[in-house]
Amino acid sequence: MEPRWVPVDEAIGEFSRHADYAATDEMRRGLYLREYTALMELTRNDI
Repeated sequence: MEPRWVPVDEAIGEFSRHADYAATDEMRRGLYLREYTALMELTRNDI
């Protein structure tokens, strides 16, 4: 794994897939949901 900067809209798109992991990987689903929620809050405050 290699960290890299991505545009916020790309990160939101990736983390918005949290429900895809509901049946297979609860830990990843939770991680993606947490990040998605934080990004949505961040962008909502920028508007």
